[in-house]
Amino acid sequence: MAEVPVAAGAGDNAAGAVGIGAVEPGRGYLALGTSGVLYLATDRFPPAPQAGLHHFAHAVPNRWQVTGVILSAASALDWSARAAGFLGVDDALNAAAEAELDRETFLPYLSGERSPINDPLATGVLFGLSHRTSPGSIVRACLEGVAFAFADCAERMRAGGADVAALTLIGGGAASGLWARLIAAAIGIPLLIREGSEHASAIGAARLAMMMDGIEPRAAAAQPAVLAEFRPEPQLADAIAPRRADFRRLYPALKPVFA
Repeated sequence: MAEVPVAAGAGDNAAGAVGIGAVEPGRGYLALGTSGVLYLATDRFPPAPQAGLHHFAHAVPNRWQVTGVILSAASALDWSARAAGFLGVDDALNAAAEAELDRETFLPYLSGERSPINDPLATGVLFGLSHRTSPGSIVRACLEGVAFAFADCAERMRAGGADVAALTLIGGGAASGLWARLIAAAIGIPLLIREGSEHASAIGAARLAMMMDGIEPRAAAAQPAVLAEFRPEPQLADAIAPRRADFRRLYPALKPVFA
């Protein structure tokens, strides 16, 4: 009987990084799955638990990773679509694209939160409702709230010395162009859609097997072609800035209530 080679694999985050070629320092991705991940490959291990970020070994030699993890991303969108009475996420996103917000601001802490606040007692909050608030406004506020949560993670990474030029967008939520535009505007970093990025973790697992079979890691983990790019839009960034300011004030104000 022929021997079957077995390769040590990786967790989903590191495998996703290999799948989209985020193995060189400064390369990373933003994952919009049930939860959300902001991932950056590094060449050093600078743990900073006080920043609410995770530091682990990468799946390739002599590399590490720093990640910010938010516990509700696409799952927050699903919740807002149901709560606002939409039959499906597509209908909810179409309504959100037409909605105009006043002060509607959403804290997406539906399952508590990891990065960067590290508070299991935090809960979701929908703030700033008025008679003008529509079902589409509620979904739009959710999209912005997740974008602001990612922005919090990005700020902590920058404070730790990270320099990110662009991020690859992966996960089911990456199918929404509106959400990609909002996140790019909130974090101030271009988001790229790469070939195969919707299956990044599975591709990464296959690439790790190729490395085990003798292919050099850098060759096996090349970056796929860019299919689309969402650059930060100054006008959109200005439009969401007041709600971003409210978002940043709400958690510190409510933390005693959560406790």
